[in-house]
Amino acid sequence: MANKYFVDTDVLLDLIAEREPFAESAAFLFDLCDQGLLLLCTSTLCLNNLHYIIRKKIGEKGARNAVADLLDMLEVLPVNKNHLTASTTSAFSDFEDAVQHEVAKSDEAIKAIITRNVKHYAKGELAALTPPEFLDFYHANG
Repeated sequence: MANKYFVDTDVLLDLIAEREPFAESAAFLFDLCDQGLLLLCTSTLCLNNLHYIIRKKIGEKGARNAVADLLDMLEVLPVNKNHLTASTTSAFSDFEDAVQHEVAKSDEAIKAIITRNVKHYAKGELAALTPPEFLDFYHANG
């Protein structure tokens, strides 16, 4: 079975908005997922945040289509009251990142969080890697 990783909102934005210079590594990450070499998941909160941000760039219809496309590729983990409660007392300075971390760590199969905001996850229990760091790790370890 392929290893499972949590993808943060910023990486989803890089992919959908084709933000340079980050889009290429995000696309490679999703190519590995598409090939079945790894499993990617995100949270309901990430997809909501993505839609809110991306609709300003590509319009409502484009944003909904982008979310629909991601739903075909990603496992989506729900945010629940336990995640939110734990986040209110976490050591994270950013509440949204605390919520993402709580969601990710609630799934024992998740090996790491893939994000461009690695510093935001420094106090977390899961490893946090940028997409390029993850791709280097993946190619070195398979």
